[in-house]
Amino acid sequence: MRLSILEPHCSGHRSAYVRWLAIAARERGWEVSVGTAPACLRHPGLRELAEKEIPLVGLAAFSRCPIQSAFGLPGREVGYFYAFAAAWRESGGAADAVLVPGLDHFLYAGALLGSPFGKKPWIGVSLRPAFHLYPLGVTAPAPGLRQAIQRQLFSRLLKSVPGLQAVVTTDPLLGDFVHADSRGGSGRLVYAPEPAGLAQLPDREAARRQFDLPQDALVLLVFGALSPRKGIAELLRATDSPGWPAELHLLLVGKQDAEIRALLASESAAALRQAGKLHMHDEFVPTTTEAVAFAAADLAWLGYRDHFTMSGLWVQAASAGLPIVACRAGLIGRLTEQTGSGVLVDPQDTRSVAAELARLCADETLRGRFGRNGRIAAADHTPAVFCERILDTLLTQP
Repeated sequence: MRLSILEPHCSGHRSAYVRWLAIAARERGWEVSVGTAPACLRHPGLRELAEKEIPLVGLAAFSRCPIQSAFGLPGREVGYFYAFAAAWRESGGAADAVLVPGLDHFLYAGALLGSPFGKKPWIGVSLRPAFHLYPLGVTAPAPGLRQAIQRQLFSRLLKSVPGLQAVVTTDPLLGDFVHADSRGGSGRLVYAPEPAGLAQLPDREAARRQFDLPQDALVLLVFGALSPRKGIAELLRATDSPGWPAELHLLLVGKQDAEIRALLASESAAALRQAGKLHMHDEFVPTTTEAVAFAAADLAWLGYRDHFTMSGLWVQAASAGLPIVACRAGLIGRLTEQTGSGVLVDPQDTRSVAAELARLCADETLRGRFGRNGRIAAADHTPAVFCERILDTLLTQP
């Protein structure tokens, strides 16, 4: 089996998906190559590929990604579709199959335009569909015309795109929705649990020393690519509420965008900084540092803004046994409630955020129960299971 993995970006979950899938395929004895944008060739998240002798190739066709369009999302998706088609041609098109870890780049455009890889067998991983959430009772925006069109296009993609062997989803609800939908195509939808990918957690005391945290502090972790959607501004406002637990420290680990960097340098964060209760690690987080961050924390913040789909950080927090402070909306809220792994808050209601955090800080037994429930819920969310589902599908789908 000669497998080509194509992904133009290396931020967020993308580099982890590429790394796990490429290494798992190589361990099966497959010939694997990874095509990406030239700017990603030195990305630290992909360094391990060289150690495994997996070719990492910079493709000029991906140089103009991310694609901007005056026509919004439809225009961007069409642009990405043709970028993938050009990248496939540039790579030589000699592989037996193509794997696209970021199918959402051209998910709906592909339903209309077909396959960017001709008749070659291919699989894509999709994370963004949300048209099914409100009908299934998840707190999410009520569907309108846009969601109705996306639902129709998703069904068309599953039924009629040539060469497509499967669409892989990490959403545990999407499969049930598609199977119950009379539009058909459910046989091409495959569920793979969102992987946590945390290395074995290091010693707690050593982890706290690495981040210069007091050993007796209670620590709330905010993790990942730090942007406004993580609800960081809302969390900082909650620190001014009368019920905010004075013993709580904030640990922000991950690359900050310009807006968050300005927020954390402002007067609103000054009191926390002066009190020594705001700790920051502003850079890309390698796998080893991920484990250190989760080992150092007592709680995980997932009070996200306008985020409705699956969250890899929810899985990481659950697998690490951290009680989760979650937004009510979307799959984060649904999974937290169903699994009993944390509390639900409205990030805009700063008083309730402070009150729930105070309750968690005061109740060690409650924190322990949430942590145990999270570990149970995340038990099969491993890179091994994720890769096995996807790579086995490449072999078994018609």
